[in-house]
Amino acid sequence: MSGERTPAVRPATIRAERTAALLLLLADTSDPEDLDADVERVVTLGERGELSLDGLLIAPAAPHGICGATMVTPGPGGAADLFPPRLAADAPATVAADLLSAAAHYAASVDCDRLQAFADPVRTDDASVFDKAGFERIADLRMLRRDCSTPVSLQPRLLDSLLTLAPETECLFRETTRASYAGSRDAPDARGADADEDFDAHAAAPGFRPDLCRLAMLEGDPAGLTLIAVSGEGAAAEWDVCYLGVTPAHRGRGLGRAMLADRLAAGRDAGAAAVTCVVDAANEPARRLYAAAGFTETASRVLYLKRLERPSTDFAGSS
Repeated sequence: MSGERTPAVRPATIRAERTAALLLLLADTSDPEDLDADVERVVTLGERGELSLDGLLIAPAAPHGICGATMVTPGPGGAADLFPPRLAADAPATVAADLLSAAAHYAASVDCDRLQAFADPVRTDDASVFDKAGFERIADLRMLRRDCSTPVSLQPRLLDSLLTLAPETECLFRETTRASYAGSRDAPDARGADADEDFDAHAAAPGFRPDLCRLAMLEGDPAGLTLIAVSGEGAAAEWDVCYLGVTPAHRGRGLGRAMLADRLAAGRDAGAAAVTCVVDAANEPARRLYAAAGFTETASRVLYLKRLERPSTDFAGSS
């Protein structure tokens, strides 16, 4: 079917289309015995209005099926997350490119300025598809995890104080985030237009916990910060270090170790199951920091990014 054109890509609007699309998209991440239940759960959340499926895009196939799907999830800060396109076995050769073109148009139509995908490096076909569609390979990411049952071996150094994120400290958190971006090795090309947009994106993410975020004061100056999100509940809860940054003037003094140790100890005291984070493979200081703290790699992903321009027309589908 390599010579055929893909029918017009459009949003999945009925339950059967959404189910078929999600069966393709979740097949890589769900256990085979759980796939049907996982798909039904997502479809139901969409029907209840608890999860937006507006960005679930399909390439229809005659007479009533689909030959490919992708999904765009807009987020704060201008970034939209993209499920790598997944195709039916007999899909025309043009399907993946058409899905990615439609995904970029949709993301731009909802005011996103960049489209990002986290691809499994084992899927070499993804690399070819993204490259042809004009995506840049931005970073190789490592997913890290530390079991909270293990005692914290790092001893925090004495800090002046640790401030909690609250309305009265938010400006200081934002200022420290901006300062910590200078010279950072953590996927700099993947960031938004400024640190404030990225801060907003973290704050709007599911499970973000201002009460668990800390800003370190050292010698009277704001020196670094940690931002924390939590997934799960009770004994199954996992704390995610969604950002840890140190200002240039205070790097190389053990502050990162101190802040990480503080949050590891807090997670353990709170009964969390684990602490997780994502780190750029090129960020050697961060990788050494987490390795010394007992984190181990659980998975890897490749971050692909495409910068977008707002379209002149609203999204209605793509041919």
